[in-house]
Amino acid sequence: MKHGIKSRIKKGLAVITVLSSGLLISACSAGSEAVQDFKEAAEEVKEAAEEAVPHVSGLFNSSTSYFDNYEEKWDGTVFRVQGEVHIAEDDNTGILTVNPQDDTEIHITGNFRKNKGEMRLVYEAPDGTSTVLAKSGTGENKQTDVDLPFTIKAGEGQFKLLGKNSVYTFDLTFTDIPPASINHSDSKIPGTAAGSFKGRYTDVTSPVVLMEADLKEAESVKVTARIHVKSNKSQKMVLGKFNLAYESSEGEIIPIIDHNAVETADGGYEWKDTFIKEGTLPAGSTKLVLSGIEGENYTIELDVTVKVK
Repeated sequence: MKHGIKSRIKKGLAVITVLSSGLLISACSAGSEAVQDFKEAAEEVKEAAEEAVPHVSGLFNSSTSYFDNYEEKWDGTVFRVQGEVHIAEDDNTGILTVNPQDDTEIHITGNFRKNKGEMRLVYEAPDGTSTVLAKSGTGENKQTDVDLPFTIKAGEGQFKLLGKNSVYTFDLTFTDIPPASINHSDSKIPGTAAGSFKGRYTDVTSPVVLMEADLKEAESVKVTARIHVKSNKSQKMVLGKFNLAYESSEGEIIPIIDHNAVETADGGYEWKDTFIKEGTLPAGSTKLVLSGIEGENYTIELDVTVKVK
């Protein structure tokens, strides 16, 4: 949906440029009267183009950062996140929040690749100080490789991808993270709830924000959530209650998956299902949250697509 909007905007600007150039050539040969005709015609084209664009649902501006093709995996002590980040003028580009009880050494590996601009991987400590862990190269060096140990401080800190007017693909893995210290960051989408998300989880100890949108007005959506649950064949699996639901800033809950059964298995176990929910998300901040998971020795894979009706 976002690509379609960008395409329409570019085409509108191209029409203005072509018509303006053609009219300008005529004006040069016809004198002041033609110049006036040119100005009036160009203004009409501009007004028509402006009227065609603002009513497109999900239109966003250059001051909003967001992720595309965002995917994360959490395997107890290893967190992997990948996708494409579009960095504007804000800093809503956190990819991982940690909250360890003690100072802990972790290891960070992976890479990020330049499409546009400059970018840096930053850790913001609980006391507000920032540490640049890696930054993009210059010139023809489009890919930056990351392989470093790093000590995260006790308390809540966050890893972010920062820059300005930048576009980068990234694939980063954080290992040796204490299991109870992790909070998954959210995949922010500007102006609309439309988008997609994939995630894989084996140990969820706190609510996980999968996607977040800041809506200027209420939006009717269709949510398709595909779930795949597997057991760890070498150990007994227990999977109890869990919920996947939208939560608004006003406290409204819109359930997508409400699992109340208790699943147990001593050997191999798999469960696949697809849930489809249509409804209206209210204006303001809305978050798609996975929460309330009870159990052990399970793997949950989620593939969520949100479309605007």
